[in-house]
Amino acid sequence: MPGPSDPRPARFGPRVPHPARVYSFWLGGQEQAAELERIAARHPAYEITIDPTVGRLRYVARARRLSAHPYLVIAATLDELSTELSAAQT
Repeated sequence: MPGPSDPRPARFGPRVPHPARVYSFWLGGQEQAAELERIAARHPAYEITIDPTVGRLRYVARARRLSAHPYLVIAATLDELSTELSAAQT
């Protein structure tokens, strides 16, 4: 890593986003994070996580108990996830 006495300039790639900005985009910023917390509070029987695999973001809700039905819910948006979890509780 270049230091202050290193004659080589630091390599900065303007086309490469900082990882913090990538995660912020994936999470949808502050608003999305707050909505995720609200959904998690409404459905405490599920652990809700974010899965950024396959080049796109997915929301995954896993039941905390194996006897819960459905055990696993995967959705592309938070609205879909909330709808699926609400339908499962009725």
